[in-house]
Amino acid sequence: GKTGRFEQKIERIVKHIQKPLRKQCRQFFSMLSRHQGN
Repeated sequence: GKTGRFEQKIERIVKHIQKPLRKQCRQFFSMLSRHQGN
């Protein structure tokens, strides 16, 4: 019921946000891995 609709809303938001944030996320994770010395 409610939870399913809520999850769908979150999925839609995530999909909408993913595109512009993908590049930033990659830079962020590369920065993190650099700090950890991997």
